[in-house]
Amino acid sequence: MRRLDNIDIRLLRVFVALADSGGFAAAQITLNLSQPTLSTHLAELEKRIGAQLCHRGRKQFRLTEVGQATYDAAQRLFRDLDDFGHRINAASGSLSGRLRVGTSDGVFT
Repeated sequence: MRRLDNIDIRLLRVFVALADSGGFAAAQITLNLSQPTLSTHLAELEKRIGAQLCHRGRKQFRLTEVGQATYDAAQRLFRDLDDFGHRINAASGSLSGRLRVGTSDGVFT
């Protein structure tokens, strides 16, 4: 069995975004990354895992069996990382979470 301790979380996040988006076109918009960059990240993750994670073509993006297992495990990992962060923040008594602020042009005169 291949050791997986050298997998970059960033590569997993790109892979999950690809799977959630159903392919490269939508993931490009979601992640604001170019198709070649996404392909490079996916290829690097596949190299580190040692298996093909998806079938990709012009009109098709489908996870392989290993890809589905990787996707499921990555989702669990991200939930655990979020839980870890919440627990640490709660223990330190600080606020956590994202604050999003939006503005529109032309609202103020």
